[in-house]
Amino acid sequence: MVRDSVKNFHLVIIGSGPETKFIDQAAKAYPWLHPVGARFGREKAAYFKLAEVMMNPGLLGLHILDAFSVGLPVVSISNPRHGPEIAYLQNGVNGVLTGDSVKEYAGAVTR
Repeated sequence: MVRDSVKNFHLVIIGSGPETKFIDQAAKAYPWLHPVGARFGREKAAYFKLAEVMMNPGLLGLHILDAFSVGLPVVSISNPRHGPEIAYLQNGVNGVLTGDSVKEYAGAVTR
């Protein structure tokens, strides 16, 4: 949905975990999807500097600080299972919390 609204949209996925195989398969079908695996330190910071927003529709934790350290707004969903770091996100100020709707989330990212 984001790509439909923003034609030059590219999604860089940093990290690795149980969904890695699924994400790698999806990247073969969608050339705008870029999984780069786990990254740390300056290398991770370089990816964050390329971004305009950090998308995390899952559970927020310490990586919210990575985003804020380079001035990125964070878009996530309202979820009672977020880590305590969710307290740093001020809805409408340094990020956006949406409901659990894909359409609502994609709309927040494009705005």
